[in-house]
Amino acid sequence: MRAFHRHLLLPALILGAATLSAGQPAQAQDDAALLNARCAGCHEARPDGTLDRVHDVRKTPEAWDMTIVRMMIVHGVEITPQERRRMVEMLSNDRGLAPSESIGFRYVLEKTPGVFDSGPDELLTQMCGRCHTFARVALQRRVESE
Repeated sequence: MRAFHRHLLLPALILGAATLSAGQPAQAQDDAALLNARCAGCHEARPDGTLDRVHDVRKTPEAWDMTIVRMMIVHGVEITPQERRRMVEMLSNDRGLAPSESIGFRYVLEKTPGVFDSGPDELLTQMCGRCHTFARVALQRRVESE
């Protein structure tokens, strides 16, 4: 092993051990606190601790990032770059799509935003296609009421 790799391996092992010893419940509490601090002002908290609309959808990491950026731009939510990365990771881990669920639509993640296409039916095209490509809609899973 080259010295460069050994130099990186030791800090990674120490960080991993520290993360394991810190325990998952503390991290989960920190994650919930961050989500509540940044999102609960607009998304109603439910008795079970979930947030309205946030916990009703599953998305790819890219789609979660786009949603967070939209909240920052449109609604003025202040999120640091570190918080943004943490929220994308947290939401993707908890409310993400498996690669097999997104395989047919991942092409849109490499396209320029604002490119539109039609959906499988007129209602979806009219409701969602005004602002989103069908592929962006298909990269999410929402509850039936949505």
